[in-house]
Amino acid sequence: MCPRWPGALSWLPAPGNQNSHQGDPPGAAPQAAPKSRGYFGHQIRPKGENILRVVVQNINSISEEPKSKDDEDLLAFVRTHQIDIMCLSELNKCWKYVDPSIRIPERFRGFWEALHHSLAYNQHSKTQVAHQHGGVAILSLDQAAYRNPQRGCDPSGLGRWAWTQFRG
Repeated sequence: MCPRWPGALSWLPAPGNQNSHQGDPPGAAPQAAPKSRGYFGHQIRPKGENILRVVVQNINSISEEPKSKDDEDLLAFVRTHQIDIMCLSELNKCWKYVDPSIRIPERFRGFWEALHHSLAYNQHSKTQVAHQHGGVAILSLDQAAYRNPQRGCDPSGLGRWAWTQFRG
């Protein structure tokens, strides 16, 4: 059992004992880690009423091609799990060199009732190419998009973080 969240199991070996797992009671027979649960960490439960669901995900690069398999997978995940705010890291784009027709607002136009975004990337890059390591985005979707009148990013222009302020 995880000491912080009693309902969670950890499948890492207990310190000093490669045959048991942290979720095993002391003296219990060792269990094998599940082959594949299809997720890491806690399984996402159905969203209840009056719940704001925020997800943070390192996507390790957003595709150069809009409507790519990665875009479709991201959109399916957001729809399936009723995500309200999606925080993305490692977009790996210098947005000033990305074709305007495939930037965030245009790329996802029409998928949600409303979309509000806050982007940050290294604006001091000397190379004039679209690929650049790092970068973050906050996507506020549907009803959450109506509750954020302000946004901003790292004032140094290095693209380390972005922020969105919400009302209500």
